[in-house]
Amino acid sequence: LAAAIDDAPEMLDLDAALESLAVERPRLAQLAELRIYGGLSIMEASEHLGVSLSTAKADWALASALLSQRVRGAPRQL
Repeated sequence: LAAAIDDAPEMLDLDAALESLAVERPRLAQLAELRIYGGLSIMEASEHLGVSLSTAKADWALASALLSQRVRGAPRQL
């Protein structure tokens, strides 16, 4: 439970980053949600989204970078 509480701010930052990404790049956000929250492999996610595996891999690389950048830059709330 303590670990979950410690991770709560990061999860909130990730959720906010996903929400903003969904506005700008919906497919990237959907792919990230499938991978992060749904636990789908890149192949499963590509099939679910109806895109090629290479497109999903490129999208995942971009989504991961954008989300990482946004989460690192998110202001921390106490």
